[in-house]
Amino acid sequence: RGLEAPGAVELVGELEAAGARVRVVACDVAERAQVARLVEGIVAERPLTGVIHAAGIGDSALVDALTTQQLHDVLAPKADGAWWLHEVTRGMDLAAFVLFSSAGGLVLTAGQGNYAAANVFLDALAQRRRAEGLPATSMAFGLWEVGAGLGQYLSDIDRARMATQGVPPLSYEAGLELFAAGLRTDRPSVVPVHIDTAALRSRTDEVPALLRGLAPAPRRAAAAVETPAGAGELERRLVGLTVGERLRAVLELVRGEVAGVLGHSSAEAVGP
Repeated sequence: RGLEAPGAVELVGELEAAGARVRVVACDVAERAQVARLVEGIVAERPLTGVIHAAGIGDSALVDALTTQQLHDVLAPKADGAWWLHEVTRGMDLAAFVLFSSAGGLVLTAGQGNYAAANVFLDALAQRRRAEGLPATSMAFGLWEVGAGLGQYLSDIDRARMATQGVPPLSYEAGLELFAAGLRTDRPSVVPVHIDTAALRSRTDEVPALLRGLAPAPRRAAAAVETPAGAGELERRLVGLTVGERLRAVLELVRGEVAGVLGHSSAEAVGP
């Protein structure tokens, strides 16, 4: 979007005040010809020494509901854009080729099959570039709490759910510190996230496989099977109801439980 992007004008002002020369150019990174023209315009003036690919878009849906358009819209700026940058700069002497991946390719992927796939592609591209002797670092970041990018579309409920899952958002300062640390490593892929091990151990759902070593399940002594709390009350509620009334009563009970787990204030937020 060039200077039409939110905050672009202010960012240019800050960078120029710090002594940088800045040029903002609108470019569709999913189009190879546009990426090639962008790079050619840079190298015509001075050598290109570094690339940071930070494009991304979200369009969430469960896997069986994803459309071809949703896959294209999300994969294009990330996967296509990164690949074209890789191709058109392959012969240049770069000091850094940084790909902003996401922890969404590893954990927290509910409803983000297209986004997860796009980010895993970036991780694989970094591996491939390193194998070819080219610089590359893919950083699978957690959410940055900066009020911009994909984070601006998350609700307070989304943020609370991420925190209870053990992967809270990164502050601006923490994100920059981890970015610098990632550049200093000699690894093609790093995962700069903040893991709350206490929250991981408190999760009531299944902990993602990649995080289980950070929060081993506590050993529990064998116990006799007991009737779940509230089961008797539910049974009493259902006695005397018709089949249709029973279905409605159980549906409302399940919606209420799901709403509570997801952090919603009302069962109405969970569709039947």
